[in-house]
This record gives sequence, structure tokens and C-alpha cells, in this order.
Amino acid sequence: MEFHKPKTDRCDQCEAYKNNPDKTQEATENNRLHIERKQSTKDERDTDRNCVDEEQAVLCIDLENVITLPRSNISSMLHKRKLNVYNMTGHLSKNNQTKALCVVWNESQSGRAGNDMASAVYRMLQEVLVPQPNLKRLAIWSDAGVPQNRNSLMSMAIMKFMIENQTLTSITQKFGEPGHSAIQEVDNIHGQAEKRLKGAEIFSPIELIRVLKSANLRNRFVVIQLRNFMNFQAVAKQMTLGFGSVPYTQVRLIVKS
Repeated sequence: MEFHKPKTDRCDQCEAYKNNPDKTQEATENNRLHIERKQSTKDERDTDRNCVDEEQAVLCIDLENVITLPRSNISSMLHKRKLNVYNMTGHLSKNNQTKALCVVWNESQSGRAGNDMASAVYRMLQEVLVPQPNLKRLAIWSDAGVPQNRNSLMSMAIMKFMIENQTLTSITQKFGEPGHSAIQEVDNIHGQAEKRLKGAEIFSPIELIRVLKSANLRNRFVVIQLRNFMNFQAVAKQMTLGFGSVPYTQVRLIVKS
């Protein structure tokens, strides 16, 4: 008998190389570069975690798996049509002080396309400045998924936020190497939320917000209802933003030096 082993997602590329009996020179070289980028990402992330700069903060973001409502133990409800609720989650850290941020909306308001993701992050950034209006530098970590994070719409949202908040001198978007998460803090928040939701009876998005707020009683989540959805696509089409293959520090937006 043994303890249950935690489930973790493994990297597709690493597993493909590991289980390939015919390891060509090209495959070996690609795997070596992949491991180097993974280590570079880890080193960069550790540097941000250990930063004690009073004027800098780190924000990790990720979209939680779709939450369906209502949630109940009533058997007939299992076969009813469900409402999809989305939760863009953020973990803000500055000088060892942390805060969990949840921006929530549902499919009756909008979906989870690029503009929706960018609008959620824009709203989250507004909340970041509430307790620290004099923040100078911000690093945003996320997965490297193009539809969700690594696109021009997200960059336009961040640029709009910087133009409106001139105290910020720079925001740097950083992305983990595909297959290797650099946002374990957000994964932990999702775990807390899912644990609280397990077995709970929730019939509306308002009740869901109350449940999320009580997921961690020591360090309560800041839960925000997203009401305004902006269109960044028109502006993004007028600009060309190149994204290289470097796993972090992909986009650096500077208003003033």
C-alpha cells in the first residue's frame, strides 16, 4: 500500500523525446535547446520570486478551467444545460506579500476569446494599482499559449493601461517554456478554489463569487465581476508586434524611462 501520487502534467516534447527509440541528431539537439530554455525560464522566474525591490511587483495570470453552474447533488441537474463561468486568476507578489485576484464573468456576458482575456487582464491590472499606486515596474508571467496570452490583443490592453497610468515605467510580459509551467502560484490558487467548490451547491454566479471569497480565510481572494469588455483588435491590426522564440521577456512596454 502507498500514498496517492499527485497528478502533474508532463511536457509533451520531453515525453516524445524520452519515448522515441530512434533519437536522431536533430531530435537530440532540439531537446537540448528545449531543456536550456526550460532552465533559463526557471532562473528568470527564481530571480523575480526573490526580488525585494520596493518599486517592482510580479503578477502571474492564468485562466481557470471552465466552471459550470448550477452545481448541486440533485440528480436531475446533471442533465440540465449548464452556464459556463470564466475565472481569470492572478497571483500578485511584492516583498513577500501576496494576493490572489479573480476576475469573473459568464457566457451570457461574453466568451473567452482574445478580447475577453485582454479585458480581464486589463481589469486585473487596475486592481493591482489600488493598494500600491506608486508602483514603477511590473513583470507579468503567463503560459505561452498564443490564443490566450501571447498575442497583440493582450499587448494592446497592457499598453492602454500604461498610457492611463503614467507612474508605471515598464511592464514586462514573460512566458514559460511550453510544457513547463512558471506560474505554480496560480495553480495553487486554482487548487484552493476547486477544493472549496467540491461538494458545494451553487446556483448562480453571485453565489460562486461568495464561495471564491471564502476559499482562503487567511488571505481572502479579491474577486472582481468583469462588466466592461473592450475591443483591442482594431488597434492591434494597425501595429505589428514580433514575438521571438525566447521563453521569457517576450514583450517590454515602456512609457518613459
